Amino acid sequence: MLVKAIAIIDDETDLANLFKEALQMDGFRVRAFTDPKEALNHIQKKPDEYTLVISDFKMPLMNGHVLCTKLMDLNPNLKIILMSAYANIECDISKFTVVHKPIPIARLLKIVKESLSEQKTIPELERFNQ
Repeated sequence: MLVKAIAIIDDETDLANLFKEALQMDGFRVRAFTDPKEALNHIQKKPDEYTLVISDFKMPLMNGHVLCTKLMDLNPNLKIILMSAYANIECDISKFTVVHKPIPIARLLKIVKESLSEQKTIPELERFNQ
């Protein structure tokens, strides 16, 4: 799969930057956002520019599920990794890979690569409510 760009969306600036730097060091082109509405506005302008979105679930202004659902309406081929520190998410997450926070960088990198290659070797990638 041709990897274009990865968007990271997390209202915690330090965490967004940490994930961005780790992915960039691994050779990915990454843009980080701390405001989900800003991310949506940016990606709406070029929905096919992104291959993967990594988003926090709980954010002010718009939660990650709503954001990622809107992004998938713009680009149905978009891969989504939704992160949450909460064990109970009250919405349909079947279209997303969901991981628990905190997540070690090495594990995040592995999940990113597997999501992009579509070769799942991690059993049931940490799904909630299932």
